[in-house]
Amino acid sequence: MRFSLKKTLLWGGLGFLVLLVLLIILPWFLNPAYLQTLVLQNIQQTFGSHVRVGRTSFALFPSPHFLVSDIVVKERLDSHAVFRAESMSLKLGVGQLLQKKLVVREFFLDRPEIEVRRDKSGVWRFLGHSTDDSSLSFLGSFLVLGKLKVTNGKIIVIDESPSDSVRGVVLEDVAFLAETSYEDVIVLSRLTLSGNLRQVRDTASFRLSGTLEAMSTVPLSSLESRAIFFEQMTFAGHMETDNFAVTQLAEYVPYGDVLSKFLGTLRAESRFKWVKKEMTSQLQFSNIVFANSAIRLGGNASIEGLEDGHHMTSVSLRSSSL
Repeated sequence: MRFSLKKTLLWGGLGFLVLLVLLIILPWFLNPAYLQTLVLQNIQQTFGSHVRVGRTSFALFPSPHFLVSDIVVKERLDSHAVFRAESMSLKLGVGQLLQKKLVVREFFLDRPEIEVRRDKSGVWRFLGHSTDDSSLSFLGSFLVLGKLKVTNGKIIVIDESPSDSVRGVVLEDVAFLAETSYEDVIVLSRLTLSGNLRQVRDTASFRLSGTLEAMSTVPLSSLESRAIFFEQMTFAGHMETDNFAVTQLAEYVPYGDVLSKFLGTLRAESRFKWVKKEMTSQLQFSNIVFANSAIRLGGNASIEGLEDGHHMTSVSLRSSSL
């Protein structure tokens, strides 16, 4: 099909006019001050009310996104920071912005430092949320239906239970990527997590990848509500680590004094499947491999969480010399 020069110029001029109108109208319609307030409210809903941010900026092109720098989050105003990040970028949905609604399509965090704590009662807590919530609503607060990317992160895990002394684990150089979609009541997310575990003398690298499937109590066709509750979650995938010092486990497992005498390091990998439903859970490990230059262990294990808070554990490993 041939187009005359006149028609080409006409359509080109019309397209330029539409683009010009959008450039003039959209910045006026999308009030940056209003959007900043909307974004900060969204951040407070996710991370809690005690949030301090540095510089903020909004850009409409090439796609609407909001940039926030120097974020600091406290669980209480007089407590220490449990979350901080150098920068946070939120890519926003255009259609929803025109309706004065905020929907985050992509969420990027650079150099975050996150603290996760288990208290003396055995409950894990993070930013005011806890695993004591049977509906798993605390995970819904951090759900991004799109892409969530973390670079150069640091995670500090503090465990106050059940030992009299406080134990901790530090993960450094953490990279995380999650791509999430949904259909009706099912949320599907592909996750990848990697980094280094700090040890006494050096670090151990780790990598975890898998698919998370969650079932919501209501259809997710509308994103207007921030309250998302999950009835059941299943996470299945593969995990591996290298140069892991076995003595790291000495204070976390029974008969740890035996492990404390093992001065070598291991390469470990396993398939896993975790199912959480209401107050019960089940974690299964299959195709487990622990290996170093002297020994190789292979087998399976499972940990079942009961409604009364107790756990049932079974382990089956077989050794062989290399």
